[in-house]
Amino acid sequence: MTKSDKGGHHPFALEIPLPSIADPKHSKIFVPATEGKKIDEEFPNFKSWATSDGQNSQDWYMHRK
Repeated sequence: MTKSDKGGHHPFALEIPLPSIADPKHSKIFVPATEGKKIDEEFPNFKSWATSDGQNSQDWYMHRK
């Protein structure tokens, strides 16, 4: 789920679906991009996800640089 600017572009809020930490299969915890850095510099698949309206690279947040 995303919230976009008035033009319908550039997400400014993201809901990251992650498994519960209590889940024994849980192996990754989402760590946000470093303040002051572009999100696609640290998450290379983010741009593909954003430009495809969420159709491509749906797990972009699991692949940090």
